[in-house]
Amino acid sequence: MDLRAPLPPQHLKTNGVFDMSTSRRSEHERTTRHLLSRMFISSQLMELGSEARFTGLVLFHRYVRHFYGLVEEQRKKRKIDKTELEFTDELKQIRQHLGQVAAACSFLGCKMSEEPRRIRDVINLSSVLGFSDWDESMDINRVYHWSEAIEVHESVSPPPLDEKYWTTKEEIVSTEQLVLRMLQFDALVCHPHRCVLIVMETLGFGTGPKKNDQNDVDGNKCIDGTKEITFLTPEQSDQVIMDAWRILNEASLDATGGALMYPVIVLACAAIAVAADGITFHPSRPGEGDGRKPQVSLPQDWWRALDVRTDEIEAAMISLRKIVES
Repeated sequence: MDLRAPLPPQHLKTNGVFDMSTSRRSEHERTTRHLLSRMFISSQLMELGSEARFTGLVLFHRYVRHFYGLVEEQRKKRKIDKTELEFTDELKQIRQHLGQVAAACSFLGCKMSEEPRRIRDVINLSSVLGFSDWDESMDINRVYHWSEAIEVHESVSPPPLDEKYWTTKEEIVSTEQLVLRMLQFDALVCHPHRCVLIVMETLGFGTGPKKNDQNDVDGNKCIDGTKEITFLTPEQSDQVIMDAWRILNEASLDATGGALMYPVIVLACAAIAVAADGITFHPSRPGEGDGRKPQVSLPQDWWRALDVRTDEIEAAMISLRKIVES
């Protein structure tokens, strides 16, 4: 299993993304998050598996980093300060272009994960969910927080099967080739969702209580002369896996892509650790206080059994908690 980071180092060295002004970065990240959210919804409607959905989202992340880097490089070379109107027109053009890229990445993600869908389904959903629509309510003078809620409005019906549809189909196919060229045909994506399952199985989490013949801290032993070590019950294990997957889904929707820079094994272990700490996504139920589940017991620094460094895990956990708890 390939354990590279979903966003490999070559996709993190585009200086233009980090050099842009705060307001420009805010607008670009907001556009990116709008499209990631729409891609996620469309993948749910197409009933895609987690790997196909994650692949499409990561490919879009990779393209966006290259694209914004090129945009900023061109702006600096021309040394032109755009007026508010010109900046708005530029954002509209960027949104329209990235809307097509998002549709193309969804389509490409399906093919890369061997879950093919008809291109007509992708086009219909990208139209219904407004991939390329401009948000007229957006204020370019305000700095948006990356965790602000996003509203997705659906159209009443998909586009008619007319000449415009066939033109759009040709554009999606052409954009798919553009994406591949921009990424230098590196469309391989490693999947932390699968790695979560491998880690849980490899370390035996979810197999219930285990025993050894060591004394406990008081020098006492169990009735049969062994000491009981509590791992996770199968039910707890299933819940941790589901919560870890939800955490990874949230990480893929983060416009900055910060959590996706960690190797898959680190990202999977961090997601498991955060899930085991009691992070939950469902509303509180009677008797559960603020909605956080009781912490489950895992061995201290259990990830060392997988040769994963503690400092990497801690950094990845901080990144994931920031996304989940926002």
